[in-house]
Order: sequence, then structure tokens, then C-alpha cells
Amino acid sequence: MTRHLFVLANVADRVARFAFLLAAYVTLPAMAVIISANVVMRYAFSSPLSWGAEVTQLLLIASISLAFAHASLRNVHVRMDLIYELMADRLKRVIDRLSLALRLGFFLFLAIGAYDSMKFAYEIGLQTDELALYSYLIYAVLLAICGLVIITTVSAFFPRRSRSDDISPTGGSTLR
Repeated sequence: MTRHLFVLANVADRVARFAFLLAAYVTLPAMAVIISANVVMRYAFSSPLSWGAEVTQLLLIASISLAFAHASLRNVHVRMDLIYELMADRLKRVIDRLSLALRLGFFLFLAIGAYDSMKFAYEIGLQTDELALYSYLIYAVLLAICGLVIITTVSAFFPRRSRSDDISPTGGSTLR
């Protein structure tokens, strides 16, 4: 891996770890508190929080998005382990590379869509219904998360030699 890509990958690793911690210790507990308060307000006082559903939807999207890059770096994505473990090592490596390529393609298309939607939302001044948040900010966050996942996915294609705790899609320290 080139030096610049290695530095970029290390920065992306740190950002992905921070994003995961943010999702785990901020967004998920905030969702739990808001949903609980909404239930109490709805059933005890017959007056639910008008903004509760919108905020929990945004927090759910944020928590999943923030945790994705970290999960993919740590090889905890969903796959059919029962079938995967029966495969020959060479086939596993091919499947792992194909998985990385598909992930890269998906997040490139998602980033393009987020960029186009961000531009459009900015041009027309689109806002959310209850909180009146500018929608382009939400798309900008999604675009940044896509960029993070793209960087971590590209870095997974290249072996790293300086850290032994890196986990690749093959479960080893590097892709072969």
C-alpha cells in the first residue's frame, strides 16, 4: 500500500472507531430516551412529542450509518458462515474480493445519490417536517459516511504490514 493510502486508511480507521462509539454511546441511548418519553407522553398525558418520531428516525439512520464502517473493518458484517466455512480458502478469498468490490460499488452509487440530493435540497431550501432541519445537512452527513466507508473498503484491498490487529474480510491480518 502506498504511504499516502496507508495514512489515509489509518485516519479512516480512527474516524470509524469514533463514529462507532458515537453510535453506541450517544445515538442509541438518545433513541431509547426519546422513545420512552414519547410513550409516557402519549399514554399518560395523551400528548405525544410532535418531533419524537422524526428525531428517532434520524438517530436510527445515524446509528446504523456510523457503525457500518467500523463493523466492516472488524469483519462483523452479515454473511452465511455455514456455507462460507465449507469453502476452500482460495474460493473464500475470491468471495471476499467480490464482496469488497460490491460494497465499493454500492457506496459509490449511494455517495453520488447523496451528493445529488444534497445539491437539490440546498437549492430549494428543503427542510424536515417537524424540526425544520435543512435536509442538505442530513445528505452531507450521509455523503461523509459514504466517503469513510469507501476509504476503508479501498484500503482493505491492500495489505498492511505495520499493524497486526487489522482484520480483513478473510479473517486474517491481510488479504492474500
